[in-house]
Amino acid sequence: MNTFQAGGPLNPNEARIAIIRREEFDRIIRHAINESLYIALNSPRQTGKATLLNQVRCDLHGQGYGVAFLDFSGLNDLTKSEFYATISSFIREGLEDLIESTDDSLCQQDITDQKGFFRYLEWLCNNTPGQRRIILMFYGIGEIPEEASLNLFPTIRSFFTRGATSPQGKNIYRKIMFIFAGDIDLGQLMQGRNSPLLNICETFSLRDFSLEQVLELAKGFQGAIPELVPKIANSVYDWTNGHPYLTQRLFELIEETDTHKGIDVAQIPELINQLVKTEFIYANNSNLNHVFNYLKKNTKSYCDSVFNVLDKPDLKSVYHDLDLITVGVIIRKSDSSLAIRNKIYELALKNFFELEQ
Repeated sequence: MNTFQAGGPLNPNEARIAIIRREEFDRIIRHAINESLYIALNSPRQTGKATLLNQVRCDLHGQGYGVAFLDFSGLNDLTKSEFYATISSFIREGLEDLIESTDDSLCQQDITDQKGFFRYLEWLCNNTPGQRRIILMFYGIGEIPEEASLNLFPTIRSFFTRGATSPQGKNIYRKIMFIFAGDIDLGQLMQGRNSPLLNICETFSLRDFSLEQVLELAKGFQGAIPELVPKIANSVYDWTNGHPYLTQRLFELIEETDTHKGIDVAQIPELINQLVKTEFIYANNSNLNHVFNYLKKNTKSYCDSVFNVLDKPDLKSVYHDLDLITVGVIIRKSDSSLAIRNKIYELALKNFFELEQ
C-alpha cells in the first residue's frame, strides 16, 4: 500500500505518515471547545478540509465531546423531507455510542422539516449528559438541496440565538457547535448583510503546505535514499507551492515508480518536470478540470481577471478576486499583490487560454 494518497480524505488512524499536522488543527480544536461562535472552514477544493475534520473527530470524539461528520455529497436530489430525515439519521449514527436515553420517541418519528430538526437538536443536547459539547460537522454544503437550504441555515441561526437569550442557553443551545466546511459555496453563503451565518461564525482557512511541511511529508518515503528526499521535496514544492493535493499526487507518483530509491540527484528536477506535464498538463486531471470548469461556467470577466493576473504579476486587485481566491485559482501574497496559486496552475492556465482562443 502506498504511503501517499491523493484525491480523497485521509484516515488519521491509517495514514499517519501521510498527514501533516496543520496549524489550523490546534486553533479549531481550541475554538470548538471554548468558543460560542460556530466555525466556517472556508478553503479551496482539495486542500485537506475533510482530512482535518477527521483529525478533529478522532481527537475529540468520546473524550467528553460527541462529534458527527456529515458529508452532503450525493444528497442534492433529495426532497426537503427526505433531506431532514437523512441528516438526522446521520447524526444519530455518528453519536450512537454517546446518547443516553431510553426515550426514542422523537428519533422514531419522521423529522421532515426545520421545526422537527430544531426539536431534534434540543433532544440531542438533553440526551447526551456525559458530553460537554456536541460538534456537528457539515461537509460539502454546496450539495444541500436548495429547498432545504432556504430554511436550514436560518434554523441554525435561530438555534444559536436561543443560546444567547434562553435561561437554559448554556446547558442546551450552546452545547451544540456547528462546523461548516466548503469552498465557493460556503463563501457565497456567508456574504451579504442578510446571510443567516453572518456574525455567528468564525472563519478559518487552510493554508497550503510550507516548504518545511513538504520536507516533513517527504520523510514518509519508505526505503528512500536519504540524500534524495530533500531534493525531491524542494523540486515538488517549486512546482506546487505546497498545494496539498498536487503535492500528495506527485509524491504518490514518485513512490509508485520507486524513483526515491535510486536516481541521480541531478536528474530529479527534470523527472518532476516530466511528471507535471504527463500527469497534469497533458492529462485529464480532476483538480485542474474543476478550475477550468469553474472559469467556463462563469462570465468572461472571470477568465479576463485570471489572464490579467498571469500577465501582470504586480496587480493588487481584479474583478472577482475574492471568488477566485476562494475557489483556489489565485492567491494574495504577503505584499498584497495577486498571483496564480502555483507553477502547475500557471502552465495549465496558459494552455487553457491558448485552447480557448
